Amino acid sequence: MPTATSRRSTSRSKPRIHINPHTPPPRTLIVLIPNHNPAPQGSKELRGFYTHPTTGKKIPYLAESSKRHGPWRDAAARHTVRSRAAVGNPPPMDGVIRAEVIFTMAPPKNLPNDPAKLQAMYPNTRHYGDGDKLLRSTFDALQDGGAIVDDSRIVRIVVDQLFPWHPGALEAPGAVIRLTRTDLPPEEPSA
Repeated sequence: MPTATSRRSTSRSKPRIHINPHTPPPRTLIVLIPNHNPAPQGSKELRGFYTHPTTGKKIPYLAESSKRHGPWRDAAARHTVRSRAAVGNPPPMDGVIRAEVIFTMAPPKNLPNDPAKLQAMYPNTRHYGDGDKLLRSTFDALQDGGAIVDDSRIVRIVVDQLFPWHPGALEAPGAVIRLTRTDLPPEEPSA
C-alpha cells in the first residue's frame, strides 16, 4: 500500500509555465498535439488505503484506470506550453471560451479495401473512448499547460473524432484545439 509520501512522489509534475506580463491575453489560441494517441480520462480504481499523517484517518488511494491517460495528458500539457511560447507566453485565457477540437485517432489494424467503406468508418467503438472523457483529459491538460485559467470557462464545444484519412484530420494520431474568447469585442481590421 502506498504511503502519503510515496503517493506524492509518484504524481505527475506539471510543466513549467512562463507568463509574459507584457503580452495581452489572446483572443484565439491554437494548440497542436501531434503524434500522440488521444486517451480518455476514465474511471478511478481503488488501489488501497493510506493513513493521513495528520489526522490518522484512512484515505482511499484512487488511481486512473486507463494506462493511456497519463502519457496523453502529459503530451497535451507540453504541447500547450509550446503553443503558448510560440505566441509570446500570454497569460491564461479567462472569460467565455469556445473550444473546437479535432481528435485524430489511430486507425484499426484491419481496414477495408473499398474506399467508400473506409470513408464511412469512424472511431465510434469503446476502444477509442467517449468524446466527453477525451475532452476531460484534454481540457485538464490545457489548464496544466497554462492555456486557460480553468476548464469551467469553456462553455461551447465542437468536437470531431476522425481517422487520418478524413478531411480535417491530422496525418497521424493527435489533436488540434482552437480556443476562442467569445466575450471580447470583434477585432478591428488593421489598415
